Amino acid sequence: MNVISKSTQCFNWSFFASRSEPCLACHKFEKTEFVVPELKPIKVVSPWHMIGVDLIGPFTKSRNGNSWCLTVTDHFTKWLKAIPIKFCMIPIKDETGEATSKAMLDIFNTNASPEVILSDRGHEHWNKVW
Repeated sequence: MNVISKSTQCFNWSFFASRSEPCLACHKFEKTEFVVPELKPIKVVSPWHMIGVDLIGPFTKSRNGNSWCLTVTDHFTKWLKAIPIKFCMIPIKDETGEATSKAMLDIFNTNASPEVILSDRGHEHWNKVW
C-alpha cells in the first residue's frame, strides 16, 4: 500500500491533493498504458510472389564448417528452405556478404525471382554484393 492510499484513510485528502504535485519518483515509476497497433494482414496473390528471408545462428559448426543458416519462406504456400552457410555479416567475417548472396542466388536459380522480399534489414542484407 502506498503513502497516498494510507493517508486517505486517516486524513481529508482533497485539500492536499489539490495543492501537491507528483514527486519525481512517483512520476518516473507510474504505470504507462501502451496502445498496441492493429495487425494488418499481408496480401499475397500467388506462390513465390513474396518471400521472407532471415539468418539464424550461430550454431555449432558442422563437418563442412557451416555455423549459420539462411531461411527462406514463401508467404503463399508456407514453403520453407534452410540453407547452411559458413559466414555472415554479424561476426564481421564476411563483409562482402558473399556467402549470403550465393545462397540467395541458389534459391532464385532453383525457383524464380520473387516480386517482394521481406527481411529484418540485418547487416547480412546490406553489404557490397546486395
